[in-house]
Amino acid sequence: MFSVPQGPPLPPSPGVLQMRPYLLLILAIQSVTMILRFFPMRDFWGGMTMILMVGSGIHAVRDSMNMHWISVFGMICFINGFFDSLRAVDHVVNNQSGIVSDKLGWQYNVASVTLLCIPFVTFLGATCSYAMYKDTQAHMAPYLGFDAGAMEAGGAASSAAVDYSTFESPAPSEAAFKPFTGTGHRL
Repeated sequence: MFSVPQGPPLPPSPGVLQMRPYLLLILAIQSVTMILRFFPMRDFWGGMTMILMVGSGIHAVRDSMNMHWISVFGMICFINGFFDSLRAVDHVVNNQSGIVSDKLGWQYNVASVTLLCIPFVTFLGATCSYAMYKDTQAHMAPYLGFDAGAMEAGGAASSAAVDYSTFESPAPSEAAFKPFTGTGHRL
C-alpha cells in the first residue's frame, strides 16, 4: 500500500539520488505543458492544478529529495493524470474536427496535442515518484527491522529480523486508571 512517509526527513537513498535527473526532466516537461495549458488552451483551473503539482515536485527536489514531498507530488500527479486522461478521451471521442486540423489553425493543433500529452506526462511523474518510494522503502527496511525480501513480496515485518525476547512488558501499576470512580466535580 502506498502511504506518505511521516516523521523526520530521512536522507535520500542512492537510488533516489540516481533518479533525480529524471525527475528534473519530468518537471521541465510538466512545466512546458503547464504553460501551454494557460495559452493556447486557456484552461485556467487545469493550469492551476499543474502549478500545484509542479510546485510540489520542485519543493521535493529543493528540499534535498524529501520523500514526503516526492510522495505528495506522485499522488497529485496520479489524481491529475486520471482526470486529464478522462478529458483527453472525451476530446478524442467527441471531436468532429479530428485531433489535428489544417482548417482550425495552429492554436487548435497545439492545444489538442497538449491535451493528449498531459496525461502521459503526469502519469510519468507518478511512476517516477512510486519508483523512488519503493527504492526508499527497500533501502530503509534493514534499518527499521524489516526483511527486505518480505517487503518486496508485499509482506510485513519478518519475525526473524527483530528479536522480541529483549522486550519486557511493563510492570502493572498499582494506581491504574479506573473509569467512573473517584469524586465528582462541578463547574
